[in-house]
Amino acid sequence: MGVGYDVAALGQGVPPMADYNIENLKFLFVDNNANMHHLMLTILSSLGAKYTTTVDLVDKGFGKLYNFDADIVICDLRMEPLDGIEFIKMIRNNDTSPNRYVPIIMLTAHSEPSAIEQARDAGVH
Repeated sequence: MGVGYDVAALGQGVPPMADYNIENLKFLFVDNNANMHHLMLTILSSLGAKYTTTVDLVDKGFGKLYNFDADIVICDLRMEPLDGIEFIKMIRNNDTSPNRYVPIIMLTAHSEPSAIEQARDAGVH
């Protein structure tokens, strides 16, 4: 399998993700919204992911990293009592973090420049 996609195949209805194989990647999704858990599980499984774990609190997410070797972390920005920025800082800066270099994707409805800058500066990809 290659990386990328065949532009000519787009006209034939082949989705751009067709050349990617994510079935062996492990995803950790952290969000305090149960509907988002369901949506993310549905999206990732439709793309071929087989290993996705969801948690609803930042503390649980950080703890999960000790026994779930996530390849990619996806989290929300706005959560309580700790938010996504604090979660990312825990992963990137905590001396006991099991993987400071794990790729992190942040999903949020808050697109104001200050939120984007905060996420970037904390270590979101």
